[in-house]
Amino acid sequence: MSVSYATTPGSATAESDFTSASGTLTWADGDTAVKTITVNMTNDSTDESDETFTVTLSNPSGGATLGSSFQA
Repeated sequence: MSVSYATTPGSATAESDFTSASGTLTWADGDTAVKTITVNMTNDSTDESDETFTVTLSNPSGGATLGSSFQA
């Protein structure tokens, strides 16, 4: 099974506040391991309020389905 993921800027700016990330998570038959998506934050000296971005899961395959929580 597999599922695609991608980041989308909110109030945070891609490549300025965080590094955009996208790819595919894949599980082999019988694999029940937790998969991790890493999004690197940019450390700068600018004092800012909290900012946001979204990670979206899409394109499930191999019998996988997405529930109602496909964005975080």
